[in-house]
Amino acid sequence: MVNKFLKRNELSKETQTRAIEYLDYLFQNRKETISEEANALALLSSHLQSDIKKEMNSKILRSNVIFKANFGTTFLYTVSTFLQEKILSPNELIFDVK
Repeated sequence: MVNKFLKRNELSKETQTRAIEYLDYLFQNRKETISEEANALALLSSHLQSDIKKEMNSKILRSNVIFKANFGTTFLYTVSTFLQEKILSPNELIFDVK
């Protein structure tokens, strides 16, 4: 499950390895059972969670033509630290111009 999540989000091999090794350590020493990706990621250290979030968000920003053409990699990586995922329901109003 975690491998699938890491690969689907195309994280670097280094980040994938760090996450998997950390979870292996927890399973061996704490005998935790995990049923969902979110639960697995919540077990990671806050630093590793932050690294994963930054890398995922940075890839999203760099894949956008407008961002890629107008901003450098360092700036996009910095901005990626401030992004937060928000799940909206269908037809939910994002903003209203009055």
